[in-house]
Amino acid sequence: MEKTLLGVKGIKSVARRTGRAEEDEHANGVNVSELEIDLVSGHDKDEIIAEIKEAFAALDLRGANVSIGQPISHRIEHLLSGVRAPLVIKLFGSDLDELQTYGQRIREMLVQIPGTLNPVVEQEVAVPQVVITPNRDRAAQYGFVFGELTDILEVQLAGEKIGRILEGSRSFPFVLRLNENSLRSPEDIGRLLIRTPRDTVVPLSAIADISIRDGRSSISHDNGQRRLVISSGILDGDSVTIIETLKEKIEKELKLPQGYFLSYEGTYQSQQESSRKLMFFSFLALISIVGSLYFKFRSMAFVLQVLIIIPVTYLGAMIGILLTGNVVNLASLVGLISLLGLSARNGILLIEHWIYQATEEHVPFSEELVVKGSLNRITPMLMTSLTAMLALIPLILGAGEPGKEILSPLAVTMFGGLLLSLVVEIVIRPGLFMVLGRRAIEHEVLRFQENRSAPLQTPV
Repeated sequence: MEKTLLGVKGIKSVARRTGRAEEDEHANGVNVSELEIDLVSGHDKDEIIAEIKEAFAALDLRGANVSIGQPISHRIEHLLSGVRAPLVIKLFGSDLDELQTYGQRIREMLVQIPGTLNPVVEQEVAVPQVVITPNRDRAAQYGFVFGELTDILEVQLAGEKIGRILEGSRSFPFVLRLNENSLRSPEDIGRLLIRTPRDTVVPLSAIADISIRDGRSSISHDNGQRRLVISSGILDGDSVTIIETLKEKIEKELKLPQGYFLSYEGTYQSQQESSRKLMFFSFLALISIVGSLYFKFRSMAFVLQVLIIIPVTYLGAMIGILLTGNVVNLASLVGLISLLGLSARNGILLIEHWIYQATEEHVPFSEELVVKGSLNRITPMLMTSLTAMLALIPLILGAGEPGKEILSPLAVTMFGGLLLSLVVEIVIRPGLFMVLGRRAIEHEVLRFQENRSAPLQTPV
């Protein structure tokens, strides 16, 4: 694999680490290897990943699970679901063979979904195990009752703690068990002498069947239930779209037995939880903005005219996401929340200046008021919006570079929203205010005059 990777254009070097120490927080056995790749600057990461995938597809990797990602993302994914993959589907059930069967079918569905990268089923390694099955009829002839023979075997094979040995200030357990050298084969185990309840001695093979069978190296549980993990990387798209597509395919093509169920975890679960929190805080932010605007203008007409730009801003953000080939993810949602306040800022500047002209400068509501106010405020609007947009350009151009996986989608979202909202504020807002703003301005002028004419009350 290392030689294959070095043959991929854009890869500078490859380093391999096999296994991790037992006390490592991410301990692994020697059956797990991590290949760390250093890329040549200037090459597209997605193209390199696609070439790596094609190169691995040509190799004979039967029995191996390959996951492609970045070290930090693997650590985060491991913390989220216990699996180093962004897409994690956990299948719960009672029968291990059925779990494998249904797990393979789900993996085949994942392979058919565009954007997935090397879907795999949790690896199961067969290990030889010595199986001792008591023969109840023969054991009963010697006076054994159910469970008594297994207790005796547990002491002989696994050992039993019968006391402790003190050596100075240190204490050690004293365990009684058979010598391991006498248990090297099923035949040796079959020759073990067992004392019966009738005070006779018989070999174990006379009252039990002994064989070697392939068993499972491990049986994984979550919350006391057996489970199997199906995982996948992401080449294109986002986890939400892929999982939702998988749910539709499972609903149409796969019927799980009673007692079996699926849990969708990894970045999908994290993003769903984060999205719910963001929606809640977005609602709070919107309520705060509405309250602040009403406190300032004392008019719902002005508040609605300021807020009307928010859908336009979100439209610009979506256009930016589509044009750059991105998807709506957690970073994009954060950008949309940030746009709530930024998009309303220019509208506040314009409306506040129009109100000032009508009340303080006594300019009647007319085309002159709207045009003059717009020209007076166009420079600060351009300065604040363009400064923010220029600061976002390096992040947009650096899409795909390591470390900019979150910042780049956020920058695209904010840039698109700010650009379209700026155009609408300059071109469309004045005309919209001419149509909808007359009554609100006249009401504001009357309120201003009433406040001016009201006599001052001096406390006695």
